[in-house]
Amino acid sequence: MECIVYIGNTKSNITDKINVKTYKNSKDLIRNLKKGVINVVYQPTIFKFSKDSELTKYLIEARAMKVRNLKQFEFKLFNYVHPPIYFWFELMNYLIYKDDNDWYALLIDEIDEIFPAVVRDIWWDLMDFAKDHVRHMRKALVSLFGTTHAYTEINDKVKNKFQYRCWMRGAKIPKYSIIQKDATYYLRRGQMIIDSADGYGRYQIPKYEPTPIESMIVVVNRTVEESEELEELEEDPKQIV
Repeated sequence: MECIVYIGNTKSNITDKINVKTYKNSKDLIRNLKKGVINVVYQPTIFKFSKDSELTKYLIEARAMKVRNLKQFEFKLFNYVHPPIYFWFELMNYLIYKDDNDWYALLIDEIDEIFPAVVRDIWWDLMDFAKDHVRHMRKALVSLFGTTHAYTEINDKVKNKFQYRCWMRGAKIPKYSIIQKDATYYLRRGQMIIDSADGYGRYQIPKYEPTPIESMIVVVNRTVEESEELEELEEDPKQIV
């Protein structure tokens, strides 16, 4: 399957053998995503919030009762540079309110880095936005998938919005699940156990075989500088949310 790499306002030493494109902002990125291929997205190194999004309206309303000078907060919100990790919240915002009726699959590796268990300030409000809007993603034909090494590292506000959890070999089963706690240690490579979010009702996929699908597949990568070597599943089991 074809793969396209998208980078934001950053310099990259990615080899020109790969199909690399640039984007200006979240809306520009979504507008240029290609259907039927894997779209790998790197977050920008410099991020500022857009003024015309439901996300910024939500943040201003959320801060109206928390800050003394709301106009100063709005000025900082739109003119100051914010942590690049906030980019993914704006991307999800525009995917929810997109104009087309295409199905999008948003695949986020290390999702706990975007939705960490402990947050504060604007990140706290961003987490509230995600909590209230993740359910709207299904209505907008957007499927959200995430992987994490430690399920407990994901913020509870967002974690509880996922319908299913997939446990791969070596994953730690939560106490509330009725799945046998050592079941994952007997899984073979490529196998997983799908557990409903409430811990009741589950089934197992014998083996996952990727198949081409006509959709917008968006794979999340956070930085261009990071270069991580792939590890065997036996050495580095992951939990998929």
